[in-house]
Amino acid sequence: MASSSWRRSRRAISRSSGWPSTRSKELIASRSDSARALLAGTDVHTPAGNLNEFGEFLQAAVDAADENPPRLDSMQRLFRRDISQPAPRLIDTGPDITLEVLAPVTNTTTGQVRLPALPNPDSVTATNANPTPSRSHTINGNSVVLRLMYGSHVFLFGGDLNQPAQRYLAQKYGTLAPFKADVNKACHHGSSDFDLTYLQAVNPDATVFSSGDNGNHDHPLPDAMGAAARHSNGQFPLLFSTELARETGSRVMFGHINARSNGTELVMAQRKERRSDTNPWHTFAVPFPGPFG
Repeated sequence: MASSSWRRSRRAISRSSGWPSTRSKELIASRSDSARALLAGTDVHTPAGNLNEFGEFLQAAVDAADENPPRLDSMQRLFRRDISQPAPRLIDTGPDITLEVLAPVTNTTTGQVRLPALPNPDSVTATNANPTPSRSHTINGNSVVLRLMYGSHVFLFGGDLNQPAQRYLAQKYGTLAPFKADVNKACHHGSSDFDLTYLQAVNPDATVFSSGDNGNHDHPLPDAMGAAARHSNGQFPLLFSTELARETGSRVMFGHINARSNGTELVMAQRKERRSDTNPWHTFAVPFPGPFG
């Protein structure tokens, strides 16, 4: 990815009722001039008149564009409008890499861009199949989903997709075949808010759970890890967690998960907890044939 191009899309905050809906209200900036227009209005301000989280993001983008020389070259709104057409591709990814946008998928193919309003699945009941949309589920559910392809390998980055979003994508695509991947970055840090049909469609050889040591959420959760392993490919599916892939020394450091591909061979590695001068990594071929394969 070229450092001169900076891209970001903001997921919609819906103020409509019903699910899915085409009456949602979007706050999306596609260029710096549209970001300035939003900042001049009231939509990105709190009732007290301060910038909300999205407004602060837009202000940071505008400030970066205004620097001399500018740190921000361009902004691009990422979404998929018509799944019958080829997926949008990000430019400047190099000659051998393809990075496609699979989601968010808009509700309509003509007119203004509309993103779906999504409910909290806990609110769906037999007598209330279309509850009032959830703000958090609508924001998370309209995450940007990217598919990276290099040689024969596919990596899927699902953002904060949740159960209603995954069901919505299955409905829009008709099949979740485009989501099949060799390596899957687990959605929403390993939350319990997932749909089995989506996991079964991804069917990866390896899954990576990226989460912080945050006691408020305790991600990744046991059912998310268990389901990921159950619905992965092969007899020895690989599960990596940034909270387990750590090293100890003067302090505990989290992360340290690597994936390396030459287009035909794929290797993933996790940092050993105690450093070794000769071999500091646990290394696995993907797909993994087993410890004695």
